[in-house]
Amino acid sequence: MTALALAALMSLNLNLSPKAAAQQQPAVPDAPAPQAPKPLSDIGPITPGIGANEQPASTATGDSPSQPDGAANQPPPDVKDNFQQPAPQIADVEAMNTIIHMNVTYVEVPVTVKDAKGKLVAGLTWRDFKVYENNTREPIKVFNVDPYPLSIAFVIDQSLTSDVMRKVNDSLNAIQGALTPYDEVAIFSYANGPQERTGFTGAQSARLPAVLALAKAAGTDELVPIGGGPFTSCNIRQNGNCADPNLQEGRSTGSTTGQITIPKEIHTLNDAILAAAKELATRPKGRRRVIYVISDGHEYGSKATVKEVIRYLETNEISVYGTLVGTSAAWG
Repeated sequence: MTALALAALMSLNLNLSPKAAAQQQPAVPDAPAPQAPKPLSDIGPITPGIGANEQPASTATGDSPSQPDGAANQPPPDVKDNFQQPAPQIADVEAMNTIIHMNVTYVEVPVTVKDAKGKLVAGLTWRDFKVYENNTREPIKVFNVDPYPLSIAFVIDQSLTSDVMRKVNDSLNAIQGALTPYDEVAIFSYANGPQERTGFTGAQSARLPAVLALAKAAGTDELVPIGGGPFTSCNIRQNGNCADPNLQEGRSTGSTTGQITIPKEIHTLNDAILAAAKELATRPKGRRRVIYVISDGHEYGSKATVKEVIRYLETNEISVYGTLVGTSAAWG
């Protein structure tokens, strides 16, 4: 009985078609489908120095947060870079440098009064003075005749003639006797350019006479300039030619026609006063700043103009005195 049932079952399995046999087998599940990567639009725009703008994360189902229609297709908003700003433009640099507003309480006005003979007038009081500003009288709050320590810069002209320079050299020895131990002196000289002989030193120090000796010069001799004629380009001739080939026309004289353009003498008076003024500007307040010039007054070849020198002197409260010598001191 058992053998017959087993045989019948085997015959039933042999009679089944391959399609029916496949249907009877359990189905195998498929592999998960690949998911698309998360779009970068959810991160937001990236700006150098700032980073990415964070946005709300997507929902659990993978859908992006609710946005208006077409918002996903719009470009990210522009973010201004506050780290690189252009420099501010100044309309008028010259005007900003010259317009200075300053409130002051008092203005110091040094005064020296002399009579017709050049002698100092003594015994004056504040009632003898009147101060005006733009035609408006200003009251005098403080008046005194106390002596102040002096800071004097002497400017000596060394382009004078030999006879005048000799007199100037002799007068330099009397400078120290007119000053006090509280005063200080600086020495400048000039001919073709200013030269500082010494900075400020004590008026009664032993160093001052040695420096004044260095400021002494031999001077120059006046010669008659020759701009044309037989002695213009060659003083010694042989057979119609210059004896010295270095003195041939067109070489040392720079001319082939026998005419020489006489150069002007260099007298850098403005540059010398400006150099002394710059040294005086470093002296402390409370001292009288004075420049004393010994010169014939000739000026040529200075880089500084008169207007620039006067402006610098007024800005630093520097007084200028002088003694004219040479042809400028002659009567008339």
